[in-house]
Amino acid sequence: MLGCLLASVLEAQAVVRGQVLEDSTRAPLPDVEIVVENGGAFRSDTSGHFMLGELTKGVHVLLFRRIGFRPFRLRAILTEGDTLERVIVMTRAAVELPPLEVTASAVPPGMERFAERRAAGRGTFFDWKVLRQSEHRRLPDLLSRVPGVRPVNYTDPRSMRQKAVMATRRGGSGLTKSQCFMAVWLDGVKIFEPTSGSGGSSRVDPPDITQYLIRDLEAIEVYEGPASLPPELSGTGGNCGAVVMWSRRR
Repeated sequence: MLGCLLASVLEAQAVVRGQVLEDSTRAPLPDVEIVVENGGAFRSDTSGHFMLGELTKGVHVLLFRRIGFRPFRLRAILTEGDTLERVIVMTRAAVELPPLEVTASAVPPGMERFAERRAAGRGTFFDWKVLRQSEHRRLPDLLSRVPGVRPVNYTDPRSMRQKAVMATRRGGSGLTKSQCFMAVWLDGVKIFEPTSGSGGSSRVDPPDITQYLIRDLEAIEVYEGPASLPPELSGTGGNCGAVVMWSRRR
């Protein structure tokens, strides 16, 4: 049992690994000191390789330094279980110069906001690892794993077609008085926003959540209500929470 618990903890932690090279010759640089701000110090091995494990999710700043070389600063955005691989190229310097800072991320391009909101710890997040293991499931069934969130049937008044729409149990501020329909975002664009008022009308009919396939998605954010909703996702349609989907990139 202790072994299983330890394996689970290590799996949840992030890893940064790679190799340090000299700029002019591309030769491996051994014994480079790697300082993790607020997290200790490490050194590259005889072949210039390094591996920093047991890192928590969030933003980490790594400083690479060796006598006779310009310091190199790496800013890494990490999520749970991610592995970030980087080749660090250091330049010889006759005098001490300010560190060079770059930003790297294990998150696919365009999804930095997903990583930042996940690191903040508000809402429920399904990353690509969970989605790849859940491709045999329907999206409404996966989203129903979030407490207080459920799919409900909705009849499109234009086509009279039945749709599955995600809703919360808050009630009274969605499209009808019996359920509270959630806002829907796709790749940073709001595609559905419920509006409250007499009759619970909406300018746009809600999308059928079953039309989105898990195999086509990279990540999903779910916010059950306004208390957990980040400011950039709130607004007139945020009273019932939101489902934020990201198209597949890997």
